[in-house]
Amino acid sequence: MPQTTILVVEDEAITAMDIQNQLLKLGYSAPEIISTGEEAIKMAEKLRPNLILMDLVLKGKMDGTIAAQHISNTLHIPIVFLTAYSDDDTFNRAKLSGPYGYLTKPFETRELRNAIELALFKHSAVSKVYAAEQRYHSLLDNATCGIFIFDQNGMISELNKQVEKIFGCNRDKIIGMNYKEFLPLSERKYADMQMQTLLIDKTMGPDEGHIQQVDGSIRDVEFSAVYVVNDTEKFIFSIINDITERNRLRAQALLSDKLATVGTIAAGIIHEINNPMAWISSNLDYLKMKMLLIHANDPDQKNMLIKLEEVINESLQGTERISSIIRNLKGLVRIDKDEVSLTDVHDSLKSAIAMAHPQYKNVAELKTDFATNLPMISLSSGKMQQVFLNLIVNAAQAMNESNFQNNMIQVKTSMEKNRIRIDISDTGDGIPQQILHRIFEPFFTTKAVGVGTGLGLSICHDIVHSLGGDIYVDSVPGKGTTFSIYLNQENL
Repeated sequence: MPQTTILVVEDEAITAMDIQNQLLKLGYSAPEIISTGEEAIKMAEKLRPNLILMDLVLKGKMDGTIAAQHISNTLHIPIVFLTAYSDDDTFNRAKLSGPYGYLTKPFETRELRNAIELALFKHSAVSKVYAAEQRYHSLLDNATCGIFIFDQNGMISELNKQVEKIFGCNRDKIIGMNYKEFLPLSERKYADMQMQTLLIDKTMGPDEGHIQQVDGSIRDVEFSAVYVVNDTEKFIFSIINDITERNRLRAQALLSDKLATVGTIAAGIIHEINNPMAWISSNLDYLKMKMLLIHANDPDQKNMLIKLEEVINESLQGTERISSIIRNLKGLVRIDKDEVSLTDVHDSLKSAIAMAHPQYKNVAELKTDFATNLPMISLSSGKMQQVFLNLIVNAAQAMNESNFQNNMIQVKTSMEKNRIRIDISDTGDGIPQQILHRIFEPFFTTKAVGVGTGLGLSICHDIVHSLGGDIYVDSVPGKGTTFSIYLNQENL
């Protein structure tokens, strides 16, 4: 086995040499004798001995206690204090540095050997515990799930880094807090019921809920817990995972399935409507042509022919309106096919405006301000039409129908630094600043129950980013909201 190395820190030269000789006779290595606290720290860092014999009272600015505290905290080397004083004050001061032994000079060789061996044995045991703790903390912090421990009252005593991320708060602030403080108010009573069940059944979950972060953001979570009872303590061990992204993807997949189904149905309806619409339109044109050939001398008959012509013209306008709606629907039917082609943004906007007309016609006036010579862009026109349609409908829903005279929706296009910019603005109530940063979050909505799912803006955000663009929002409460879409140069 390698020889045990011991560093002697003693400012009395004769005493130091005597200790060194005793150590050598006992079979230890004692290569250096140090007389000051500052030199002790430097030599400990260089030599890394197995143990240090430290005189409690040293000459110079740093005594043995201060040097020992530094070495113990940074190098974790066991220290045995040597002192000629045994009063209570000296002893209590020595205890603060957590020494592994305490010898009062003069001492016999047997006492020195026993103190050293006990210190080395204790340090070996402590090192094993320390290594186990390090492994525990390493496993805890590198776990992909959140792990935290709390008592029956909900007070958190331990957690890993994943919990910090999920709670949106650092460890120092979380420790000592009640976990319910991170729950939305609406879920805290249910949490009390879960706690009562847990204390009886000893296990709980997996279950789903929400965490409200310090900044107000809501995260979807899945959690489970175990009530641990042993001889010395009782605590609750809980595992928590952030499933916000998983839920978002699941919701988008469900929505995509719905869109695909709607698209399939709409495609069939469009096909079925197109043929009879063509017949009706053709027959109306035929009737109109034949009516022009009829010459009536009777004034009543002439008036009747005029009325019939008006009815036919109105019917033809109606068929053209239906045909226009069908053409716009064809764009949405192709959303799930993700067809990318050179597209005129204005065409997608016009189609979206036409489809949204029933939503805003009784609520607000819609004005357009389209830039001239806007370049074509390579993207999915169906997806962009979906984004525009959603934003225009949202703008209409943000305003009160009773204030029609003052309500305005404006759709504007422009070129800004080689990017196409589309602004869709309304003069509605606006969005409060404290929630403005959350409007693109999945399932977040300010609309009444049954009016919105909270997925529309999230999907718009994902579509725009999937096309290489950006979308921003600017809102002033009481004045209105503007959504700005930028389509990047690389797509031009």
